Amino acid sequence: MPRKFSFPNIKAYDGTSDPNDHVAQYRQKMLAVALPKESSEATMCKGFGSTLTGPALQWYINLPYKSIASFVILCDKFVEQFASSRDLEKTSDGLYKILQHRAEPL
Repeated sequence: MPRKFSFPNIKAYDGTSDPNDHVAQYRQKMLAVALPKESSEATMCKGFGSTLTGPALQWYINLPYKSIASFVILCDKFVEQFASSRDLEKTSDGLYKILQHRAEPL
């Protein structure tokens, strides 16, 4: 980590909201920080854990040693792990799947 470096404040992610939103917010905040190119990848990976809480932090802590080679890989694994919390786009296709049973009122 660069000397005198402090991570930007970001709302802690607990695994209950869209992981893509959290990654995007983290990336945006970290872009505002002038990181030396040679240490930016490691800093991005190591700092990511400080933005997590609850089950998300436990997941991060339990990552196998040397299982993350880049921030992109970390993000991919993170989004995959918390995919069930993603906001799904609502389309009209879902309306066609609704069925009314005989005894069911409108």
